[in-house]
Amino acid sequence: MKMTLPDDWENIDPADDGRPKPPADAYICRIVGISVNNDRLRCDLDIAEGNYAGYFTEDFSIRSARSPKVYWGLQFSVPMNFADPKNGGFYKRLFKRFVNTLEQTNKDFRIPKDFDTDIFKNKKLVALVYIVEKPGSDDRVYNNYRVAKEFSLKALAEGKVPESWIEDEHGNRRKPNEPRITERNDGLSVDDDIDIPFE
Repeated sequence: MKMTLPDDWENIDPADDGRPKPPADAYICRIVGISVNNDRLRCDLDIAEGNYAGYFTEDFSIRSARSPKVYWGLQFSVPMNFADPKNGGFYKRLFKRFVNTLEQTNKDFRIPKDFDTDIFKNKKLVALVYIVEKPGSDDRVYNNYRVAKEFSLKALAEGKVPESWIEDEHGNRRKPNEPRITERNDGLSVDDDIDIPFE
């Protein structure tokens, strides 16, 4: 069947899935998936409470229906190569912070000396989520969600979780409520190539 695009095709904005996307913020999350890759414990997270609860599970379901090669939308990893001669001590401290966070947040959870990594599944933690904006080839800006650090519910209640941020493709940070910078003070786009004269 032959078709013709509408005359105003270039002026039509593509539809998104219509769901409001979570802003950069701290969220109470549940670990919904666990895997170990290259001596790193990878945790797939989903928002457990509030207006965005279940967002990443739904997002993954929608995207995986379109393509079999999709990644989970919110994850973080903890290094587990404790025998590393250079960084092993630091990796142990990071892992202990992760375990302490889970023990402080999940009533009656204590990690035994010997354990299977599935012990972490369904546990809650507070994730400080920031967004990295990436421009697509279609001139749209896409959000990639990242976890800056994990915190306990107690830290959240005591106001010890810092404010989140949005990071652009150049690594520049701004507060979540500040607009995306698309032009510089001299009127050039932030993406324009310019020649800088040197004397």
